[in-house]
Order: sequence, then structure tokens, then C-alpha cells
Amino acid sequence: MRTKIKQNQKDQGSVLALVVISLVILSTLGIGLLRVAYGVRRQAISLKNETVAMLAAEAGYEKAIFWMSQQQDMLSTLQNGADGTSGTINFQDGDCDYSVEFFTFAGSRPVYKVVSNGHSGVFNKTVSVLVLQAISGWDMGICRVPSGASGTYPVNFADGEIIDMPLHINKFDDSPDNKDIYIIGSPQFLRSEIGRASCRERV
Repeated sequence: MRTKIKQNQKDQGSVLALVVISLVILSTLGIGLLRVAYGVRRQAISLKNETVAMLAAEAGYEKAIFWMSQQQDMLSTLQNGADGTSGTINFQDGDCDYSVEFFTFAGSRPVYKVVSNGHSGVFNKTVSVLVLQAISGWDMGICRVPSGASGTYPVNFADGEIIDMPLHINKFDDSPDNKDIYIIGSPQFLRSEIGRASCRERV
């Protein structure tokens, strides 16, 4: 009888030990999974904030460029300290601050520096661009994009784009006459003036 009682006590002790070991293992796995989930969540938030900071910086740059396109004389505007030379934009998950300042002259043409700083969480992203003003208004050069020291490739305008600046299309005398501009869909051209002095339109 005593032997049977001892055997039962031994079995109960083994079961209790197995239960304790199982609880320790499950607790360890649970803590490990929580740490992994926390790390993934933190990485996702970090990536989101970094992206928002970059997009905010680009938004500030685009707003500054649009404001510049509305000015008739940027030098006078900057000298007079007019509103618009700097500003801030607030977004749901971030913000940006931007500024426009005179940088130098390229020949007789003024060059301006646009700096936009985007912020989101601990991330800060900067867009810094030099902008060249045409002699009369803002233009898009020869409507071709430089691809090197002596090469260019055509400009594409797509459906949904709004172009609010004069377009200057130069005559290259190339034969056959290659296209300089490709239009896809129906972009909006808000300016009617096109540079035509010793130029021909090739669209």
C-alpha cells in the first residue's frame, strides 16, 4: 500500500515538473514573439516617417517653384522681402519648411537656391536645388532634358500634368527632324506663348 502511494506521489511530482517546464518554455516563446512584433512595428513606423519626411521636403520644393513661376521679377521680390520667399507646410504626420534665396549669376541670368526641409518623427530630409531664371520669364530651356555634356533626350508631357510656363523649342536642323516633345493624353498648358525666334515647333 505504501509503495503504491509513493508511486502516485512520484508520478504527480513528474507531472508538476513537466507543467512548470512547459510554462517556462511557453513564456519564453511568448516574450520572443512580442519582441519580434515590436521590432517589426518599430521598423514599419521608422520607414513610414522617413518616407513622409522625403515627401514633405519635395512638397515644399514644389510649392516654392510654383510661387517663383508667378513672379515677374524675382530679384526685386527677394530684395523687398515679399511674402512667399519662405514658408512652412503642415501635414498629418510631418511638416516642411522651405526658402528661396539668390545664389549667383550665370552670365546675366540670376540663379536662385531653393532649399526645402521635410520633418517626420526623428527623420529630416532636405531637397536643395539651383534654379536658373530665363531672361524673360521662366522657361523650359529647349524642351529637351540634358543627358550629358553634349546630349539631350525628348521631354514627355502626360495626361494630368499642368504646365504653367512658356515652352521654348529650338531648331536643331537635324535630318530627319526628330521629335523634341511627346504628349500623352491631355496635359494642360496654361501659357500660350512659345519661343519662335529662329525656332520651329516639333511636337
